[in-house]
Amino acid sequence: ACLKSSGVHEIDLCVYFASDYEFVVPFLAHHLSLGAKHIIIYNNDDKVAWYRHPAVMCMVAEEMVLVHPWFGEKELMHGLNHCFRKAMPGLRGLSHDKDKERLKTVWGANFDIDELLVLHQHQCMAHLLKTVDAPSLALNWAFFVPEFPLSDFARSGNLAFMPKRDYDLHGVVLPHDKLQRRMYENPHIKTVNRLACVDSWHNEHCPGYTADCPYGNRPKDPDNHTIACQPWTPWIDNHYPIAQLNHYWTLSLSDFLRKIHRGKGGSYSKTNGESYRNTAEFFSHAKPGKQPFVDDVALIKRYGDFYADLKVRCPSCFDLSYYHLSD
Repeated sequence: ACLKSSGVHEIDLCVYFASDYEFVVPFLAHHLSLGAKHIIIYNNDDKVAWYRHPAVMCMVAEEMVLVHPWFGEKELMHGLNHCFRKAMPGLRGLSHDKDKERLKTVWGANFDIDELLVLHQHQCMAHLLKTVDAPSLALNWAFFVPEFPLSDFARSGNLAFMPKRDYDLHGVVLPHDKLQRRMYENPHIKTVNRLACVDSWHNEHCPGYTADCPYGNRPKDPDNHTIACQPWTPWIDNHYPIAQLNHYWTLSLSDFLRKIHRGKGGSYSKTNGESYRNTAEFFSHAKPGKQPFVDDVALIKRYGDFYADLKVRCPSCFDLSYYHLSD
């Protein structure tokens, strides 16, 4: 229903899945329900045959899920390049200089387990993408399986309520303490990290990009020439703009643009932003007692409802014996 109603041809996801193999099937089912057409997973442990779960094998047979070998430690860029250039069915054979209209309707998302993207009022990924006026969107998106209902520790953050295993609550895995801490963090930390992430990918694959740097901290190319800046353009390479959404901290691209322009050199330089983090300006953005958006709480409940229902409808999805974890 998401794909049919969205007007977007297809949404493909690249996934580096970690060690919570018992949640592969719920993960896949949920994101396929949000409108993903293909999910490309890079298997990071050949000793664990999680992909032999009957549901995973069915999704592979139906070409909804593709499993690729892992490229190894510190080879994330290799994996991202492979996914965007070779693995995604919609991007195969496309160049930057042709089929630009088609590129506008082919999207990819990178998952990183320490963040969460809130869709807010959007029920499908495609509905969110339609609101962004850019041919290509870089989403640093992660997934948490929410505990349902919330524990006293998750609500309060009080260590006195810390369960013996903070990742095993009510039968559903969730590092909820980590999620709660990140919801209360200075949101500018996210901005710096995400810009550095996109910058890192661009440095390798789009070295001719033009960066926005209204504060005069202009980046240098490999020959030490200053790269020209254009105001109010988030990121541009030689071919198409790339917009960023700061997951649950901003409701729109315009909000995100206002946020990043509060920063200085560290936000736009070809570094990881560490030099900027300890400045007085950086800390001035932190708001004591900052509360998370109501949307975050609503999203957690919505995910909880989804998983509570899924566990009733598909108990085998959570049955570890189906994953051949010891093979």
